[in-house]
Amino acid sequence: MIHEYEGTKPLTAYEREVLLPLVAEDLYTRVGRLRMVTSDGIIRRIRGRGYKIDDIRLRKIVSYIRRNDIISGLIASSKGYYIATSGSEMQDHIDSLACRESAIKTVREALEEQKDRMFNGTKI
Repeated sequence: MIHEYEGTKPLTAYEREVLLPLVAEDLYTRVGRLRMVTSDGIIRRIRGRGYKIDDIRLRKIVSYIRRNDIISGLIASSKGYYIATSGSEMQDHIDSLACRESAIKTVREALEEQKDRMFNGTKI
């Protein structure tokens, strides 16, 4: 069974109707690496307008924006968010995601084997 945690909970009505448009408004202007914005920058601006948001929910909103093609080409890096300006830039990011996806799968599979070995295949 996969358990839900704060980052995987669906967007609330408040997040969809209030926060998402504010986040998207900021991100639409971030075309190219030179216009990159950090999550702290987005959060600071939104809180400055009197709204509540934290980094976990911001990531969830950005993920929603990316998965639903609200802003095409939105890159999420460790340094911030920006809209790609070339196909090669997007491909580099896609390749990076594929490597991370593979690494996560490898860790999950290893942990499943360890759990089975440690607990004789019994479910906890």
